[in-house]
Amino acid sequence: MVATQNIGHADASDQKQWTLMWREDGGLMPSRSVPDSALLAADSWLIDDGRVRGLDHHRRRFVAACVEASGDSPARIDSFWRDAIAALPRTERWFPRVELAGPEPARLFLRVRPAPPRTVNVTVCLTEEFDPRSHPRRTGPDLSLLAHLRERAAARGAQELLLTTPSGLVLEGTAASVLWWEDDVLCLPPPELPLLAGVTSALIQDRAAELGIRTEHRRRTVQELDGREVWLVNAVHGIRPVTAWLGRPLRAGPALRAASWQTWLDGVPDPLTVPIPRSPRSPDRDEPLTAPTPRSPRSPDRDERSSPMTTTTPAPTTARLDLKGLAPEVSAAMGELHRAAVRAARAAGVEPDLLELVRIRASQLNGCAFCLDMHTKDARAQGETEQRIHTLAAWRETPFFTERERAALALTEAVTSIQDGHVPDEVYAAVCEVFDEPQVAAVIWAAVVINAYNRTAISARMVPGAYQPAPRT
Repeated sequence: MVATQNIGHADASDQKQWTLMWREDGGLMPSRSVPDSALLAADSWLIDDGRVRGLDHHRRRFVAACVEASGDSPARIDSFWRDAIAALPRTERWFPRVELAGPEPARLFLRVRPAPPRTVNVTVCLTEEFDPRSHPRRTGPDLSLLAHLRERAAARGAQELLLTTPSGLVLEGTAASVLWWEDDVLCLPPPELPLLAGVTSALIQDRAAELGIRTEHRRRTVQELDGREVWLVNAVHGIRPVTAWLGRPLRAGPALRAASWQTWLDGVPDPLTVPIPRSPRSPDRDEPLTAPTPRSPRSPDRDERSSPMTTTTPAPTTARLDLKGLAPEVSAAMGELHRAAVRAARAAGVEPDLLELVRIRASQLNGCAFCLDMHTKDARAQGETEQRIHTLAAWRETPFFTERERAALALTEAVTSIQDGHVPDEVYAAVCEVFDEPQVAAVIWAAVVINAYNRTAISARMVPGAYQPAPRT
């Protein structure tokens, strides 16, 4: 329940700050702000005109932090979260913070703050001190200390300070995750080190997996970042390349990739909506607080008309299940399977545009809107024509596709509709006439992987539209 849902909404442009305290029996009500020294757990994210990136990542991180700090019930934290999201402004730029503060009994607060100005690059201060945090994996208890470290960095002309282990290994900034490039590999510190799970970093890793870009956890000292493209990433600023290091003779590498990745990241945010309670269902709490984007009536192609997946249910605005968050190890294994399939295809000499046709065709047959949105955009980014994309569902009846593409599409259809003929011998024979065995294997693996992604996206009701391809580098 939100007792004072509209508090502070009347004049968002004033950029004022306000704090609300939550009571289970009364919702949110005005309160004095809590000093950072009293925080047991906290989380913040950027709202830009009613849109936000990775909000459910932030929710899960905050719930886990509260449970660890106080033993509170996840259901109770989720109830607070829904009220907090409902109370947030939907215009202008804001940087709200949810807080669990002590002493006992710990209480939950929402602090609504204007977002600080965004900067596009960053100067980083290096010191001989190692990470002084007491709770590095939880935002909250160390916020005062981290603010003091940033003040010290600012006094030296930097916007951030790099935290390291006693042995000198790179960890993260005081308010940002650290990623860097080693040739074509996107690198980050190993998760067994004392690190906060960064939401923006997770989104970037997911995007790299989609593009088939190799990511690795590597232990590196500060000196080993010399001359490399290094990013500091967080919710407010997105991706900031390091353009200067202070405190040691370290060279900042050229920022060759940061701008194109930031362009992609700018397209990621989704509308800010109130999460659906898991159980019991409460219809008056399930609706988004922003109007869904109008959609034209659906006109299924011949594959969809006969599909049992076709329904007349309203178009979703939020996914109904977070498969990745609920089974992160399985999701990570899926990402590695995808990357391995991409590497196998590249090694075998299978054309990238042919692989996109495979992904689109399987997604058409399965009726997966999320994957169709993604892979038609990726195909266009690779130079695919509108004519071929629009006629792909009827490829047999057009002269627009090569012999290799036609063989691969037939094989994709046979693998996707495996119950119809169990990949007939004549389909396999036709493929073997134009592909060698490693290439046949690569096409089969591409079809298998996209079918797996179709089934997860459809089952979870993942919502299409927000995905944007990053320019290829």
